[in-house]
Amino acid sequence: MSCLSILDGKAFVVCANPVFVIGSTELRVDELLTFEVFEDDAGYLSKLVGTIREFALGDDPFWAEVTSLTPCVSTHQGLSMLRNKPTLRALLTIKNHAQPTGTIN
Repeated sequence: MSCLSILDGKAFVVCANPVFVIGSTELRVDELLTFEVFEDDAGYLSKLVGTIREFALGDDPFWAEVTSLTPCVSTHQGLSMLRNKPTLRALLTIKNHAQPTGTIN
């Protein structure tokens, strides 16, 4: 379980919390970050589909495009007791790691 934040001005603010990462959290350019999030917790994220923004997963900032956000039947073990809650699967395409200034390197 993690927290996804987004750069808003000069500070990161929570975008979706909690998120349940599926697969690797290693952020490599042009690879996908896949996670599940409860529909109730993804309101802001749903407005970002198709956009490239600066995010942070924990303390690791990166630039990514929100490629898709679709309803799913959860497969994450951490959600096994909550299968009845509407869940979305998010795909973020990693564009680059961010420098501390908020610029793409």
